[in-house]
Amino acid sequence: MIGVGITIFTLIVFPFINYIFWIDLITNSIISFFCGIVALAVSFLFVFEFLKAQTFFSFFLFLSFYSSGISDIYASFITDIKAFIWIRVINTLTSSAFLYLGCLAAETRYSRINSNLLVKILIFLAVISSIIFGFLFRTFSPSLPEPLIFKNLDRITYEGLNKITVLISVLSIILFIMSAYLLYRMYLKYREELLLYMSFYSIMMANISFLFTLSTLWNIIWWIWHILRLLVYIFLFGLFLFGFIYLFNNLNRKTKELTTAYNQLKATQEKLVASERIATAGMMAATIMHEIRTPIATINNLIQLLSSLDIKNNYETFVELKELLKEEIYRIKRITEIFNLSYNQYIPKRHKVKLSEVMKSWIESFKQLYANLIVEKNVDIESYIEEDIYANIDIDGFRVCLYNLLQNAIESTHNGRIFVNLRRVDDKIEVSVEDTGVGIPEENISKVFDPFYTSKTKGLGLGLFIVKKIVDAHEGEIKVVSSLGRGSKFSIFIPTF
Repeated sequence: MIGVGITIFTLIVFPFINYIFWIDLITNSIISFFCGIVALAVSFLFVFEFLKAQTFFSFFLFLSFYSSGISDIYASFITDIKAFIWIRVINTLTSSAFLYLGCLAAETRYSRINSNLLVKILIFLAVISSIIFGFLFRTFSPSLPEPLIFKNLDRITYEGLNKITVLISVLSIILFIMSAYLLYRMYLKYREELLLYMSFYSIMMANISFLFTLSTLWNIIWWIWHILRLLVYIFLFGLFLFGFIYLFNNLNRKTKELTTAYNQLKATQEKLVASERIATAGMMAATIMHEIRTPIATINNLIQLLSSLDIKNNYETFVELKELLKEEIYRIKRITEIFNLSYNQYIPKRHKVKLSEVMKSWIESFKQLYANLIVEKNVDIESYIEEDIYANIDIDGFRVCLYNLLQNAIESTHNGRIFVNLRRVDDKIEVSVEDTGVGIPEENISKVFDPFYTSKTKGLGLGLFIVKKIVDAHEGEIKVVSSLGRGSKFSIFIPTF
């Protein structure tokens, strides 16, 4: 409406002041250069928005302002009136067309670009295209058709734009008006002030294009067209500064909010870790007390029996009670070992050992130590040990692993068999314990290495957790395959020496 009012006023007073107002070439260049710089600055804001949001709307708005800025800067260095008119007409058409395409894209389902690479390629192509356009325009502008209607052959005074340039200008005006309508409709829907400002910008650009179509060189309408265009770009420059300050303040506010949130999260995490440690320690203490209570009671009973036993006449009973006492003491020792390994950081003390020989001695020691349980469960332990296998391991740690796996296998097997294997597999060493016991339900296989998880009525639920901890410290891995009712197989893989 402002542009229309200025135009009507100009048409009324024009006959009286037609020769009073004028703008020389230098002033024209300064205004064009300023408008170009402002348009480029605004386009860079939309570049950042495009990189963040990756929408066609922000991309086409970037193209609209970028093409307008480049064209204005080109125009500020042009002295030929023919080239100047053509660059102005092309500028208006491309700017309005890209703006309208952006508005259309915002209202369709093709509103996002789901590729960071494509986003950067599109920006690069836009910049390259502007350079190519400048080169081509400079080369071929002399061969472009005449955009003006001259009054006489001296080509100094012209009556206005010819039909081709008027048609292009009218098309640009229509595109600007349609863009203003779409932007205002989006503003009513989303209530974002930027859309309202862009709608105002579009309608003002339509008015400016209308004034340019009516003007003749250096007359008052030409002057009003320049002044109105300058005012619009000053408005844009203000929006640019406002947007930059808004982004800076928003970024600063977000940074403070994130810093505060991070500090709060860190403090909360520290409290949770402390609470978890206390809860874990309490759970472990309660579990260990429960586990130790039984062997301590057994040891107390055995001591009472031994103190009242006539050893000379009951030597065999004495030996049997002594072995039972040794088993219970070892049981307490093993519980404390598991506690230490689960709670403290485990650092393996590695040595080069002949694992094939060590494994044989461990299996025999286990059979002797758990002889009563093996007989009670009626279990046969069979082993296949590949000869001459060397490994760089912590002997005590791996003994704990093997004993845990064997004890679990015995406890889950009744009237069955257990197979212990040691072999080379490619560039690794495999130690496996397989049983024919009850197996593990499929939904529980992923939980077996979790601390305090157990399916047994007795036990700490730390055995397999310790095994995995020791294996991980040796840069190895442990795998489990189980079938309910058919048994389980635990396989440890460690690098070869």
